[in-house]
Amino acid sequence: MKSANIYIVAALLVSSLFACEDVIYPELADSEPVVSIDAFVTSQDKVQVIKVTKTQYYFDKNRPAGVSGAEVSITDDQGRVFLFTESNTDGWYEWDPSQSDDSLGLPGVQYSLSVLTEGIEYTSSSVTQGVPKIDSITFNFEPENDFALATWFAEVWARDLDGPGNAYWIKGWKNGKYLNKPAEILTAYDAGFSRGSEVDGLIFITPVRSGTGINLSTDEDPDTGKFLPSYLDGDSIYVEIHAVSEATFDFLNLMKIQIDRPGGFGELFATPIDNVPTNIIPSQEGVKVVGCFNVSTVSSFGKKLVAENETP
Repeated sequence: MKSANIYIVAALLVSSLFACEDVIYPELADSEPVVSIDAFVTSQDKVQVIKVTKTQYYFDKNRPAGVSGAEVSITDDQGRVFLFTESNTDGWYEWDPSQSDDSLGLPGVQYSLSVLTEGIEYTSSSVTQGVPKIDSITFNFEPENDFALATWFAEVWARDLDGPGNAYWIKGWKNGKYLNKPAEILTAYDAGFSRGSEVDGLIFITPVRSGTGINLSTDEDPDTGKFLPSYLDGDSIYVEIHAVSEATFDFLNLMKIQIDRPGGFGELFATPIDNVPTNIIPSQEGVKVVGCFNVSTVSSFGKKLVAENETP
């Protein structure tokens, strides 16, 4: 009798999982906008931008409103001050290295951010870390199968710097287009993915050196339903490795969890949506802020795929 009851419960559960679904449109209460600071600055010889905006309603597809009239600067531990001036885009503040004798993003230097707006100062600090040189990029060929079209996969060869606790953000561009989908946020801790692995000073492990962010995420061909190729003969790849702080490493990974949400049944067990913790501190207690501050050194490498020059 007990086993019969189990079968009945199981049948009801299966039935409920495959029952018809009603589409609902929940009414979400508007929240008070808070300041958002996107302050990812690098050592690269190009205009550096800090974006100061206001958060907005979850389903609002418009561009976030920029915060004009803020005072934005970065100061290093030697007392050098880098003033960011507002551009023609509201809320975008720029510093041009070609107009200065000083340099941002020097390894081992501590940089402090200050954003003053609406009578409140938002501050943060970041010590710039060293970054490994990219040795080379290679391609591996995979023939078409039941799930994917024929493709070449890129591998980026670099060795983690000696000493535990190095963190990196690895960015890829295919044919000049930045791979910026949520699933394509690629980070590394030492030569692996996370703290605690004994991979210090090694070549990046395979899931890092050939992960999404270097290769495309899983887009499907509308005609065949198979995964599209990452690279084909004649395509180009450009990769940057950014050295980031541990706080920024955590921010990027938590952000990926929040925005890489494929939907479906798995969302029942997904992490609830929430603001990602920030390393930026407001001067007034009780004031909220979102965003992140980091000053990175960067290494880069680019290559065009010439199939006949690669080993299939």
